[in-house]
Amino acid sequence: MATYKSDNPDLRHKQVVSKMAADWNAMTDAEKQPYQDLSTKDKERFKKEKNEFDEYIESHGGKRSRNKNSAKKSSVVKSSAKLDANEPYDQSEAPKKPRAGFLHFVEAKIESYKKEN
Repeated sequence: MATYKSDNPDLRHKQVVSKMAADWNAMTDAEKQPYQDLSTKDKERFKKEKNEFDEYIESHGGKRSRNKNSAKKSSVVKSSAKLDANEPYDQSEAPKKPRAGFLHFVEAKIESYKKEN
């Protein structure tokens, strides 16, 4: 990211990300492999956390329901002792979804930029 912004200071965020995407697409499979490995580990982490989370919800009487704030979002109902069907589950407590290799690549570029500046 450092070279993208410093070489082209007039670029907007969308253009910087587009340049990163072009670089990603130009990379060989071998160059992408470390980021794909991170993605694979992240998927495994998500599956494990999701299974543990679902078991927790089921053991406390949870069920799927609609969130009061959004008709589109499915959520799990939860309370402290026994899950209450009227209390919407807070999505922030769910396991975070895994990220693709490209997002790990972008994160690495941003981290290297922060270290340089």
